[in-house]
Amino acid sequence: MTTDTPNEPTSLVADPHAWRNWLWLVLALAVAGCLLLWLAVVLIDPFSTGRFALTQRVDITAINPRLADAALVRDPRFNAAILGDSTAVTIDPRAVAGSSAWRVLQLSLYGASAPEIVTVADAFERHHRGVATLEIIVMSNQWCGTTLVPVGLIGMGGPIPFQSWLYDSSDAVYLSRLLSSEAVALSVKRVNIWLGRSKPELRDDGFLERPLERHPPALLKQRPTAGPSPMAPFPSLDLLAAHIDALPDNRAVAIVLVPIHVSALPVAGSAGAARLEACKQRIHDIAARRPRAAYLDLMVENAISMSEDNYADSMHMAVTAVPQLEAAIAQLLEQNGLRPE
Repeated sequence: MTTDTPNEPTSLVADPHAWRNWLWLVLALAVAGCLLLWLAVVLIDPFSTGRFALTQRVDITAINPRLADAALVRDPRFNAAILGDSTAVTIDPRAVAGSSAWRVLQLSLYGASAPEIVTVADAFERHHRGVATLEIIVMSNQWCGTTLVPVGLIGMGGPIPFQSWLYDSSDAVYLSRLLSSEAVALSVKRVNIWLGRSKPELRDDGFLERPLERHPPALLKQRPTAGPSPMAPFPSLDLLAAHIDALPDNRAVAIVLVPIHVSALPVAGSAGAARLEACKQRIHDIAARRPRAAYLDLMVENAISMSEDNYADSMHMAVTAVPQLEAAIAQLLEQNGLRPE
């Protein structure tokens, strides 16, 4: 009497280690593929940091300024920069430069806190050693807070990642964090830019040109009155002061307090107004310590702040009104003789 047995692959019956060898082969190929992909990303340098790259040219592959600025800060064609949060991102650097010899970058970040802005400023200066530079620091009232907001924790939709390792990190940290799906996609984008099949995401100076739009502004219904004590700490300003004080004397600095709608300005005589005035005095003192510095306070009741037509919300100017701010900054530079040496 015979018993039927299931058919088994001859190779597996003959070699019980076949499956193990096959799995090791697949694993080895996967590891080799990852290593080759990682090496390709390192050499293509999707964020144009210039580290371990095939080329030192600057290509803007990302519309996100937190990524794009890592390339822009090292562009030798520019010697000046606009730095700030979302209240500054719509400022056109060409309009600010005017007829001066400054070649201005737009390095502002949406939802940025002081540590992020100073990180970008530090990187800009580090890549422009030996060159007379200009930093135009456009400040909102978020600089007057009593706490230092951790990197990446400002944003209407939640934390906004900030890749600080792109700006300042050891080679080991940089290489360990470079490989990601985003880096692969931007590597492809950069190769397409090289081949002429794609265009950079931003203008050469980092500015994103926007259509002129007008929407009803979302304004505060009641002006604020509360605020911390004028004697409470200003940690964001401490961080800024440390950065500015460390700059060589041939670096020029222009600090501009951005105009916010009158509905966001504290009521005169209130605790909030006292805190804001103390903050402004501290900012003025920081600028006054430098040989080449200018200070402009537009965070007051004026023709700009009194008009609802100038605002998209109580903190952000409408795109149609930004030329008024650009003209004021250009005039500040001219009046204070802040020219390239």
